[in-house]
Amino acid sequence: TSAFLDVQTYSPAHEYPQLALLEGVLLKARPERRTRRLLETLFRRSGIATRFMALPDFAPDADPVLYREPGVEPSTQARMRLFAELAPQQAVGAARPLVERHGVAARITHVVTSCCTGFVAPGWDLAVIEALGLPETVGRVHVGYMGCHAAVNALHVAHAFALARPDALVLVIANELSSLHFNFSDRIDNLLSCTIFADGAAAALIGGEAWREHARAELGGFRSQRVPGTAALMGWRIGNVGFEMDLSPELPDSIERFVADPEIASALPPAGEVQDLVHAGGKAILEAFAKGRGTGPDGIRYSFEVLERNGNMSSGTILFILSRWLDDLHGLPAAEAYAFGPGVVAERFHV
Repeated sequence: TSAFLDVQTYSPAHEYPQLALLEGVLLKARPERRTRRLLETLFRRSGIATRFMALPDFAPDADPVLYREPGVEPSTQARMRLFAELAPQQAVGAARPLVERHGVAARITHVVTSCCTGFVAPGWDLAVIEALGLPETVGRVHVGYMGCHAAVNALHVAHAFALARPDALVLVIANELSSLHFNFSDRIDNLLSCTIFADGAAAALIGGEAWREHARAELGGFRSQRVPGTAALMGWRIGNVGFEMDLSPELPDSIERFVADPEIASALPPAGEVQDLVHAGGKAILEAFAKGRGTGPDGIRYSFEVLERNGNMSSGTILFILSRWLDDLHGLPAAEAYAFGPGVVAERFHV
C-alpha cells in the first residue's frame, strides 16, 4: 500500500440552487414546449439541490462570459479559451491549501493530474507548479480525456510512484469545468448533461514508505474491469460547439447487472463490512449500484450527499466523496471506491 496523506476539495464561486439553475438554462436554451417539460422533469428528479460553476452566466442578472446569446451555441474555440483561463485558477484553489497545510511544497516529487473537459498546452499543471513554488525537477503525468473515473487512474499512477520510491510525495489534482460544455439542443444526452454536471477540483497527497506516519489512510487494491457490451452507452466527443456527451438510458441497468454478477460480486469486499464510495454519476446510477450491491441507498450515503450538494463534477467527484468519508469520525474504518467511465470501464481501489 501507499500512504494517503490528505485530500482537499474546491468548489468555484458561483453556487446555483438546482431549480434556479433550471430557470437560467431555460432562458439560455429557449426550448420548445415538449423539451421544456422534459428539462423540468429531469431537474426536479435529479437528486441535486445545488451545483457550483465557474461561470456566472446562469444567474438572473449575470453578465455572461460564454453563453451570451439565448439559443446560440458558443464555439469549441470560445469554450477552450475560457478553459485556459479558468482551469489554472481552480486547480490552484484545490492544491494550495493542501500543500500549505502540510508544508511540503519543496518535497513534492511528482504531480499527476486528471481532466476531460479541456485542453491547453503548456498544461494547467505548470501553473500549479509555479504558483506553489514546487521544485523545477518535479515529474509530471496527465491523465486526459478518460472521463469520470480518471481520478482513480491518477491515484493509481501516484500509487505506483509511491511504491517505486520510498521518499516519493505525489500531488494528485482532478480538475473539471463541465459547465463549459452545456449544449442546449433537444438531444436527451445534452439535456441530461445540463441537468447533472458541475465544476470542481480536488487535490490529494500520496506518499511512499517514508510518509506512512503522516498518513490518514492507506491506498491500494487498484482494479480495472471493462463492462462487456457497453461501449456505446457512454461517450465524450469533441464537436464544433463543445464536447458532446453520449449517455444512454440503459447505463444504470448495465451497472446494476455488472455489480450483481456473481463473478464480479465474489471479488468485492462483503457489502456492509467496508464503506462503498461510488462516483456520483447521477441519481439513477447510484440507485442501480446500491440495488446491484444489495446495500440500499444508505450503503452509499456519502455518494448521495455529494450528488445532492455538488452534482457530478466528473473525475474529481470521487475525491469529494472520499473526503466526506474521511471527515466522518463515525464511518466504517475502511472503504472500497468505485467509478465508471467511457468504455464502460469500472475502476476501483481500497482505502
